[in-house]
Amino acid sequence: MWFNNIRFYRLAVPFAMDAAQLDAALRTRPARACGQLEEAVEGWSAPLGRQGQMLVHQAERAMMLCLERQERLLPASVVRDECEERQWQQEAKQGRNLNRREKTEIKEQVIQELLPKAFVRRSRTFACLMPQDGWLIVNASSQRKADALIEFLQKTVSSLLLEIPATHESPGELMRRWMLDERTLPEGFTLEDSCTLTSQGEQGGTIACRQEDLGKDEILAHIRAGKAVSKLALNWRQRVSFVLEEDLSLKRLRFDDAVMEEAADGSGDDEITRFDSDLVIMSGELRQLLAELMQIFTEAT
Repeated sequence: MWFNNIRFYRLAVPFAMDAAQLDAALRTRPARACGQLEEAVEGWSAPLGRQGQMLVHQAERAMMLCLERQERLLPASVVRDECEERQWQQEAKQGRNLNRREKTEIKEQVIQELLPKAFVRRSRTFACLMPQDGWLIVNASSQRKADALIEFLQKTVSSLLLEIPATHESPGELMRRWMLDERTLPEGFTLEDSCTLTSQGEQGGTIACRQEDLGKDEILAHIRAGKAVSKLALNWRQRVSFVLEEDLSLKRLRFDDAVMEEAADGSGDDEITRFDSDLVIMSGELRQLLAELMQIFTEAT
């Protein structure tokens, strides 16, 4: 399970549970099928899927978790059309306009009737807990998904306290400085070929550069004119490529060939052994990458 979009959080206090204790806690809120009249349900499932039984999969210093969500797909347009048809029939029959309460009752009735017929979609969000290193890493492209996992995890384990990493300087300002002068890049980091520039103010536009030489005069001219750097593609030590965003999330994460070859060499013939090997290598790379990133952002002046 290789993460491709991550949001990371510090453990505000040491996490005292071991894998067995955490597994027992997660079993108090297990994943289950969505009921006929339920719009959505959430619960913890085995990270290994059908191959596993444990809700916490530990490999060395990393513990993998998986939040499963099932939701019934009931398009708003279908509900709206059915409600409008029933409202029209009722108003024609009674010879008057329905009030807000009556319209709400019709909508609730329509949803109750249509929900059992709706398709169910299942989604899974993975997270890697590294207590010894003080990190929770969520594999989520959106803040909404990450927040959903964290909220559910804290409902399950009330002792888990998290905080967003603090920085001494705006990530956007640092990225702007790196683009204007590559010599200011920290050791081990290099620019890749994409960035996103945004104008300040409500009327500002956005420029997305892909597969471009970021040192080109026309790109740098926008930065010198005042555009902010909100996203920047970087490579770390020829091990991991990613897009750093101004909220410190890492998108389009890609582990370079050297890392994937190490994973292939260390993997076994069965799925569980491969999962273990991948988790150990991935968490090890992320541990070092986050340590260097946080050193950069906390020491920047």
